Amino acid sequence: MDTLTDLLNNSVRRYGSNAALKLWSPEKVQSWSYAELGATSDGAADALQRMGVRKGDRVVIWAQNSPAWVAAFFGCLKIGAIVVPFDVRAREDFLDLVLKKTQARILLAGPEQAPLAGALDVTVVPLGDLAQPYRSSRTPLPKVEVLEDDIAEIVFTSGTTGAPKGVILTHKNLVSDLRGVIAVMPSTPDYRLLSLLPLSHVFEMSIGLLFPLSGGASVTYLDSLRPTTIFRAMQEERVTCMACVPQVLQLFMSSIEAEVVRGKKEGRWKVANRLATLLPVGQRRRLFSDLHKRMGGSFSFFVCGGAYLDPVIAEKWERTGIKVLQGYGLTEAAPVVSCDSLADREHKHVGRPIPGMQVRIAEDGEVLLRGANVTPGYWDDPNATAAAFDDGWYKTGDIGAMSAGGRIKLTGRKKNIIVLRNGMNVYPEDIEEVIKTDPRVGDCIVAGMENSSKEMNVHAIMVMKEADAAQDVVRKANGKLAAHQRVSGYTAWPGEDFPRTPTLKPKRKEILDALKMKVEVL
Repeated sequence: MDTLTDLLNNSVRRYGSNAALKLWSPEKVQSWSYAELGATSDGAADALQRMGVRKGDRVVIWAQNSPAWVAAFFGCLKIGAIVVPFDVRAREDFLDLVLKKTQARILLAGPEQAPLAGALDVTVVPLGDLAQPYRSSRTPLPKVEVLEDDIAEIVFTSGTTGAPKGVILTHKNLVSDLRGVIAVMPSTPDYRLLSLLPLSHVFEMSIGLLFPLSGGASVTYLDSLRPTTIFRAMQEERVTCMACVPQVLQLFMSSIEAEVVRGKKEGRWKVANRLATLLPVGQRRRLFSDLHKRMGGSFSFFVCGGAYLDPVIAEKWERTGIKVLQGYGLTEAAPVVSCDSLADREHKHVGRPIPGMQVRIAEDGEVLLRGANVTPGYWDDPNATAAAFDDGWYKTGDIGAMSAGGRIKLTGRKKNIIVLRNGMNVYPEDIEEVIKTDPRVGDCIVAGMENSSKEMNVHAIMVMKEADAAQDVVRKANGKLAAHQRVSGYTAWPGEDFPRTPTLKPKRKEILDALKMKVEVL
């Protein structure tokens, strides 16, 4: 397996009749076997070639997750075209920048996106037009040789303003990373994954698609992400696992705990949680039979990444008998750098580096990476590429350390560090963690803000569940913080939630740019 096309071809041969992909709705379930996925991706490759797409051409996919999305993706790869996946929640003006940056040949659009794409300067093709099996009666087109160093994807992070920066990922990058993940946690035909994150995000592409396809597992996509739809699909498809971001774990748990309260079962819930700590993980499921029934009865583990995971939330799930595997990654590493295994989990760290991934900590604490999975650079941006590397090591911008057991612990982002007038460094993530333990806070980000004397102070922006409690929340948090960490000003965010990225992380720049509202000083 040198390329992603090798991956699909191998799986088609080994698991031809197994269910590969499903599109689930309350009305019907559309299922594709591995053989059907292979044939439909061949049909997509044929159609793209007949439209004039050639090796090296860029093809943007702008659509919701679906089997057709996956077939189009592999169809592009089979003819050596470069996929530019675009998040359906990102703005059209950003898409216009991406189209110009990549000089895309065509745009494959989903049914909801096609009407919006009409005003863009690109050839638009409905994604469904490509979702047809290859017809052997047609005159065959020349086969294209796809090599491991060929570019598979250019991934742009949504929310970028100004000049967009596209991460180049080769077949070798993605396959090497997948090999490292499989070495830690093999994929099997028994896995039935539910896909919630967009395939435009490389975390979902890797763990939610390539990982299950490599082992003959199945992936279910949904026509809606309403909670009722999610839980019903989990029950009917007997889902075993999913890739998710920490906020999904919190939302699921909050929904379940709300049902406990509505059913007046708080006492039983508390007893079960106390008893669970005395039992092995495998025996805890009996204590939480209602929860497991709601999740389909077969759900076994989450793979969680993309943002900070509060160990308290992870432990809540572990007590129910559902494992939480935490990982650390970034788009430039295709994406997994480190992860837990099913047999070895420790929620205060983000796992050990996967095989093939070299990690070292610079003198200033920055996490540096080197390996076959690391991007060769940014599309058409030599200056950004040069700035991202130091003597062959990719500079992540994350601050961290290695434990004695070889696990990575992250402590913050280099660019988020607040430097006070006295030279002390303040890591916003440490303060955010303290503030978010207060139940009156929905979410929080901390940043440096200059006062009238041009001194940098620590400022908290909070989404409040109780509107009038912001000042008291900050006062109590300051009582738990070191003197240099204490918050001197705060803002109660006016909306119900922060603007978020596809992986549900708060958009820090957008939030800070919006801070023209009233700022309270303690």
